[in-house]
Amino acid sequence: MKRSAITLLKNLLLWFLNEQMGEEKRVRDLLDRLVLSGDDTASLLVLDREASTRSASAPEA
Repeated sequence: MKRSAITLLKNLLLWFLNEQMGEEKRVRDLLDRLVLSGDDTASLLVLDREASTRSASAPEA
């Protein structure tokens, strides 16, 4: 494998791992807030709205 291909693959894997760690943190935070909201309808609606507006990031070239 050429050095440039190895560098590109390394960058892609690092991006993927960073995205996964960030996504896991966001899900943990959302679950914590979900538990805190309990049966409060207004809180659940806020969490639903926030979850629906999240955007994914794409790898940089």
